[in-house]
Amino acid sequence: MEIFHRILQTAVDGGASDVHIKMGGPIIFRINRQLVAIEAPMPTAEWVNKVVETMVPRHAKARLDTDREVDFSYAVPGVGRFRTNVFQQKGEWCLAMRYVKVKVPSFEDLGLLPILKTLAESPRGILLLAGSTGCGKSTTLAAMIEHINAGFKKHIVTLEDPIEYVFDDNQCVIEQREIGLDSLSFEVGLKH
Repeated sequence: MEIFHRILQTAVDGGASDVHIKMGGPIIFRINRQLVAIEAPMPTAEWVNKVVETMVPRHAKARLDTDREVDFSYAVPGVGRFRTNVFQQKGEWCLAMRYVKVKVPSFEDLGLLPILKTLAESPRGILLLAGSTGCGKSTTLAAMIEHINAGFKKHIVTLEDPIEYVFDDNQCVIEQREIGLDSLSFEVGLKH
């Protein structure tokens, strides 16, 4: 795992948003929306299998065995958190990992419209935020939660698959529940 963690550290240091690993191909970083092969040993099936066996959390292993793919958060102390997807391609394990920045950006940092602050401050209702992969849904929601946390005394419960940004209680009590670890499903989590 030492080499794997060094790869992740290099990705973070190099400003990569994503890391892609598959057996028999180069390790790929996404930097400024461009896919870049890095200089590293070519991943072997043995190495990738060992990484997958070691990194997949206990609660996700049964789902990986049955579905042949799973999403989870993977954290490396001193490096960071990654939203991780392990899946199969041609019968071999592959990894797609997105680096989750530690600092939650503000509305101003993201250039979001003021209406989103108003929506975040609404006393009740449901907000549906949709979009394609990588368009900023998780970051926008994180900014909204952090805005509420900074200025209002509320109880916030999130249902996430997986948990990406980790929040510290400020004005709010925030409970982050990961599907598969803390709740069996979104349906069960919403009910309870």
